[in-house]
Amino acid sequence: MGMELSKRLEAVASMVSEGNVAADIGCDHGFVSIWLVRTGRCPKVIAMDVRKGPLSAAEEHIREYGLTGYIETRLSDGMAALGMDEVQTALAAGMGGRLMVRILEEGREKAARMQELVLQPQSEPAMVRRYLREQGFGIAEEKMVLEDGKFYPMFRVLTRAGQEAKKTGCGADGYIRFAQEAEKEQETKGCPENTVEAQQVFDAYGKLLLQKRDPVLLDFLRKEERVCSQIICSIREHAAEGREERLQELADRQRLIRTAFQFYENSGME
Repeated sequence: MGMELSKRLEAVASMVSEGNVAADIGCDHGFVSIWLVRTGRCPKVIAMDVRKGPLSAAEEHIREYGLTGYIETRLSDGMAALGMDEVQTALAAGMGGRLMVRILEEGREKAARMQELVLQPQSEPAMVRRYLREQGFGIAEEKMVLEDGKFYPMFRVLTRAGQEAKKTGCGADGYIRFAQEAEKEQETKGCPENTVEAQQVFDAYGKLLLQKRDPVLLDFLRKEERVCSQIICSIREHAAEGREERLQELADRQRLIRTAFQFYENSGME
């Protein structure tokens, strides 16, 4: 029985490291969990959702593909029903950034003991990146996908446990090496110092996406700039009173976009 994921979901699922047991948080109808097992990427997946309806649909699909021995389903709000040290990877996709941060914060102790997190926030990615940075997690890989006119950022995150595993010889060497090489390459390409403004840009648009001059990110920045300018023109044309605060927000956003363009171009300089 064949099965194809959307471009977005296949991109995020392919970021899960091979051989890891994974938790699919907010599994919806279970197709990502099924893909992870059918492709041989994961030997086992725990598929979890807070809603009974989608979870029942996931269970039905898992039975149809004959994978009940490899995929376990659990009714769970975030990581609540996940045991400590049960998985090496937590995958969360298709939810808002604010909800994603809540799930990570409530499951902070469990997440910290995993090797990696694979995340695809539907909104407020800057909030998610900022939270991860403040928790000491390192983004090792980033992608951005354009599908049906929408832009989807996604990233693979190394936890402190994954870093500690490298030190103690318990694996995860590949995870750490990837992150270290990315950081070294970033430093050698003339990118700006770690200023407050630089950090805001990295949180908003992705340090690694800027570093590798991702073409989808460039399209996204151009769209952001265009939309921002259109909103400013509309407000000024209609002489809307009491919109000074909104205009200032948009001006700040424009400045951040322009700085992102500069970082993007500087990353291509030797």
